Amino acid sequence: MTKIFALSFLLIIACPFGAKSEGISTLDSLQNLLKEASQKDSINYMMQIGEEHFTSEHYAKALYYFFPCLKYYNEKNDIDGVADASNSIGRVYYDMENHKQSLDYFIKALSHYKKNNDETGAGGVLNNLALIYYEIDSIDLAIDNYQRALKIKEKYDDKLDIAAIQHNLGLVYINQKNYLKAIENLVSSRSIFLELGYDKHAANTTNNIGRAYYKSGQYQEALQYFKSGLGESKKLNSSFLMMDNYRYQADCYAKMYQYREAYRFSNMHHAMQDSLLNIDKKKEMVEIQAKYENEIEEQENKLLKKENEANAFTIKIQYIIGIGIFVITILAIVLAAIYYRGNEAKKKSNELLTNQKVEIQQKNDVLSSLNKEITKQNKEIKIQKKELEELNGIKDRLFSIMSHEFRSPLNSLKGTLALLKIGALSDDEFNNISKQVTDKINTTSIFLDNLLNWAKSQMQGISAKPVDIELKKMVEENILLLNSMADEKKIRLENKIPEKSKAYIDPNMLNLIFKNLISNAIKFSLKGGVVEINLERNTKMNTISVKDKGIGMSKGNMKMLFQLQSFTTRGTANESGTGLGLYITKNFIESNGGEIWVESEEGAGATFKFTVPI
Repeated sequence: MTKIFALSFLLIIACPFGAKSEGISTLDSLQNLLKEASQKDSINYMMQIGEEHFTSEHYAKALYYFFPCLKYYNEKNDIDGVADASNSIGRVYYDMENHKQSLDYFIKALSHYKKNNDETGAGGVLNNLALIYYEIDSIDLAIDNYQRALKIKEKYDDKLDIAAIQHNLGLVYINQKNYLKAIENLVSSRSIFLELGYDKHAANTTNNIGRAYYKSGQYQEALQYFKSGLGESKKLNSSFLMMDNYRYQADCYAKMYQYREAYRFSNMHHAMQDSLLNIDKKKEMVEIQAKYENEIEEQENKLLKKENEANAFTIKIQYIIGIGIFVITILAIVLAAIYYRGNEAKKKSNELLTNQKVEIQQKNDVLSSLNKEITKQNKEIKIQKKELEELNGIKDRLFSIMSHEFRSPLNSLKGTLALLKIGALSDDEFNNISKQVTDKINTTSIFLDNLLNWAKSQMQGISAKPVDIELKKMVEENILLLNSMADEKKIRLENKIPEKSKAYIDPNMLNLIFKNLISNAIKFSLKGGVVEINLERNTKMNTISVKDKGIGMSKGNMKMLFQLQSFTTRGTANESGTGLGLYITKNFIESNGGEIWVESEEGAGATFKFTVPI
């Protein structure tokens, strides 16, 4: 079942775990209090810190604080504490969409609340269980748990939780097409939210009442609530509520055949959705990011452990040296006293002193060896730290590239489908937009090929499997693939490679090499230009060139090509790039025994040349 989230969200109830100390709400303040707190107070602060991280959607950190609290409460046989901690962990897993784990912890929390005869706590967990049952399509169980929770909250006149449960029930009834009950619950919920001053929840509920009327086919009534909801959302300056409202109004106007208004609200929805897209992406990737952060933290802990061991060893050596110096001093005093007793005693003292010097030298040799080992370990630690920093930089760059390159074509396709759905495009407009979307998808396909090949090379290394290839035919196939991109700028692609020209090279790698270099030439060519693919025959290696008459590049930019963390520039039609294609191209050419270079001047075009074995 599709989760009703966006801003038509189901409201999850947090059971209280102890009042915050004197209104302390900031994370830094709680951390400071935790350092000086007793064990009992520290558990309370840890629960509050976990709540702060949960509110900020830092789920891994929230669990880091909640789990020790659960362990502590279990050891102390604190039934109410176990219930609160289990409910908090269940809420984290629910937001991470891990429904199995969430269900297990909610059931555990409910069992302990019942054991402690805590009806208010049990009521909150019944609501949360209903959320999970709804997500896994157990609708009857969801409704039953909502009704049981509502009965408990009404008994104790807990108005806020009553409103939350009625809101959730309303959304379930909408999806069950029981619109009368849905409207009844949502209207009651909205009234309570307004009474208690929860304006944002009230605005969201207003939108959902409009949805219930819309689903039931009562479009005029729906539109009245949507307009009211939009006014409330703007007053709160809530971008998410406004984005949801725009989509509802667009759908409603489309059903009423008012396509101009539908198109206007659809555009407003997509514009706001695009600006908020990064927030959704972060939530989708939170488990990957949390795993990555844990791995980095483990590496840092290992490095810190090595540093501590080295420091402890150094202190131990220094202690031994101090003892040695003390012993030598005592011996020197004794020897000075013995000196006055005669030459015989002096001789024996000198022999003893000589032996001591030998031992000291041996110890110094050991210390010198140990110092060298410590220096070596410190160098290894610095190298590992630098490697971690480089890996972190590559990760950040890849996340940024993926978000940028995949978002644009997907949004274009999504917008086009939305316009088609409401019948707002003519055939000519559809053909024009289809061509633009196709070009964007082709460009994204090239980027995806580069990304997958780069990832494969990082995991398995680059292994070429060369065979005899007919060059002219492969170039022709790539020209057919990229013709639509060239046609957009009226660029002519000319294949001047002679017939029956062959190369001994991996065909998949060569295909991606041609695709990257030809698309790159199109990107930086001027409108109406020409891209030529030529071949120069040699004894052992053929030289292939891809030449354009575009804007060219400076010598400074030429030096920065073919690197993974290189710069990127916009094309002549403002096309974007990632800098990954030329890096993959260079690696593939070199893995087949060739080399690549560029010849260019600013304003005079560029020629990329590479050699291939015959």
